[in-house]
Amino acid sequence: MTDQTKPDWKPLVPILRQVIFANRIYLTEHEQQVLTFIFQRTRMFGKAWEAIPLRHFIGGIWSRDAGNTCSRLRMKANNVIAAYKGLQAKDLIEIRDHPTEASQYRTVEPSEVARHDIIGFINRNQPKLMASILVELRRNKGRLPPAFSKLLEVLPKGHDLHRPKHKTGSGIRPDSLSVSLGTDLSLSRGMQPTNKQIGRLKRRNSNIAPAGAKLTFPTTTKERSKFRIIPLTTAAAQFRKEQSLHLALLEASS
Repeated sequence: MTDQTKPDWKPLVPILRQVIFANRIYLTEHEQQVLTFIFQRTRMFGKAWEAIPLRHFIGGIWSRDAGNTCSRLRMKANNVIAAYKGLQAKDLIEIRDHPTEASQYRTVEPSEVARHDIIGFINRNQPKLMASILVELRRNKGRLPPAFSKLLEVLPKGHDLHRPKHKTGSGIRPDSLSVSLGTDLSLSRGMQPTNKQIGRLKRRNSNIAPAGAKLTFPTTTKERSKFRIIPLTTAAAQFRKEQSLHLALLEASS
């Protein structure tokens, strides 16, 4: 093989080191596998973008001449979809969706990685992964750079980062109940909702009572289990914590 026919691997090394390997701590196992698969189907073949059907992820790619060109991922289709959506949210890959054809994928360049955004996404959406990261940071506390030491101080210590644990024996605080599943509306006992709040509930909940009906709180344990706990005092504290976290992330990633 002459030098002209040899593939040029040098451009791939920064992507491997700074995009894939350097960010493994911020990825789930499924996300790591999907990111490597996309890298193999794109950059390893000298392509920035490549159309990859879902069947290639879960079934692999075979050819009569080359055999197993790309090995399949041993995971369910739903896990593959969740993984590449997580990678997209962390800006480690780009996806071009198409209504009738396979979506196209691209592994980003090192200069496009924003680590503080990645950690911020994990903190908001992947509490189990954040908990494992915190365990690793604490385990290596004596060897962390100053920026990451500050990050460790700012990050919450509990594994359930965004679910306050203010509960009574029955599991619900009666003075802090959310009126509808998935909403951010919190009411205190004896407090009547405003028209704006009722309108918001009507748009989000098809089971809302007719206009003029009074809003009542659940009384039985079964009814209470359908409501999400959002203490009124938590919102301001959480906002301040998010601000401090964002500043620490910016410093740690600089």
